[in-house]
Amino acid sequence: MLKSSNRPHAARISRRGALRMGGLSLALPSLLPSRVCGATAAARPSAGFGQASSCIVLFSWGGMSHVDTWDPKPDAASNVRGEFRAIGTTVPGMQLGEHLPRLTKQADHLAIVRGVTHESLNHCAAGYQVLTGEMPRGACTRPEASKQSAPCLGSKVAAAMQSIGRSSDRLPPTATVPCRMSEHGAHCMQHAGLLGDRFAPQSISPQGEDECPGQGDSISNKRLDERRQLLATLESLQPRSFQTEVTDQFEAARKQAFRRMASPLGTITRLAEEPERLRRSYGSHLCGRSTLLARRLAEAGVPLVPVCCGTGQLTPAEGSHWDTHTDIFRRLQRDMLPPLDQASAALLQDLADRGTLSTTLIVWLTEFGRTPRINPRGGRDHYANCFSVAFAGGGIQGGQIFGRTDRHGSEVVDDACSPADIHATIFHALGIPSTSAMNSPDGKSVPWSCGRVLPLFG
Repeated sequence: MLKSSNRPHAARISRRGALRMGGLSLALPSLLPSRVCGATAAARPSAGFGQASSCIVLFSWGGMSHVDTWDPKPDAASNVRGEFRAIGTTVPGMQLGEHLPRLTKQADHLAIVRGVTHESLNHCAAGYQVLTGEMPRGACTRPEASKQSAPCLGSKVAAAMQSIGRSSDRLPPTATVPCRMSEHGAHCMQHAGLLGDRFAPQSISPQGEDECPGQGDSISNKRLDERRQLLATLESLQPRSFQTEVTDQFEAARKQAFRRMASPLGTITRLAEEPERLRRSYGSHLCGRSTLLARRLAEAGVPLVPVCCGTGQLTPAEGSHWDTHTDIFRRLQRDMLPPLDQASAALLQDLADRGTLSTTLIVWLTEFGRTPRINPRGGRDHYANCFSVAFAGGGIQGGQIFGRTDRHGSEVVDDACSPADIHATIFHALGIPSTSAMNSPDGKSVPWSCGRVLPLFG
């Protein structure tokens, strides 16, 4: 049976209250010492802690319409309800938009969070919040990364995993598949920020594809050894007096680079090693191939793998994304939803068949939702007041809805949550202790997240 919130209407949270609550949790790292966040988090229930060994994030860049997907409003007026029907799922009482038919059959694995809220209507600022779990400083209208910016989710997870002894030098610390998102440059929320380059995401594409030229290239171990020996011979001629702290740091970075060059990535990116029937189930489109590659990367030991679920090449921006200001229903029905639905359902089934769904967390994210009211151009505009994300696997109790929006999908009326809460829930599933923290450039200890763990675990 569908599980949802049973809080009375008297407990409804206003938009102002929800944003104040969300903004407070996002601002805590700069306002409170880390021990306060750790003490708060220590009281959280332990259910599901550390059950996931890896996480795959399916990210819909541009802003997915919650009303047309995760949170349909079949009883609303046509200028809100839109052209899509709401259809039933395998979970009584749970409905999804009609163009997610495959996911409706996997609904018993899904925990849909319908009350996410923040304040940013700009893609960059909203993406920064959702992908770093923190409020952007300033307007955040420029995408350039900085050593002072908050690390992206993958970099945080990679650094946290290393701190608890769960990392591999032979694999990227985190990966972005198939390419980094681009809007006039690489986005700050896809960088390691204050954690430094050693935790930076590596863009990886399925081998043989040309969406991200140069990714997936490999070199034989024999040739790599020859290069290493040649380099050692040349450096033996260098006077020892040239050795400095800087060169020592460079040497350490170079050793790490050699280890990664000898990594099994060349094999992992070869999707042809998978049975043809399985490859077809994911789909021959970019979203399907990328999602299958993400499964292979996660299975190999990369702790967090975001997939940019667009259609076509997004670097440079020649593909189709989820920013549907015009002609939303045709674009969703034709371009965006079928690939995501197919790849998502195939991933769930594949992991279940392999017996690894319980140890692989899947998260469907987007930077914000779309306006409930359809605009004069037949589209929906940016909307951060409320939107939906979803979880599956990794200890998540499926078949439930957490949070509730009003009849138009315009306000959160029960269980509002913030991007920081989404991050805290991911860290919890991956077994990252709430008391652990990263060091900021000014030497302060900053918790991975001051959000709350959502009660989604079985």
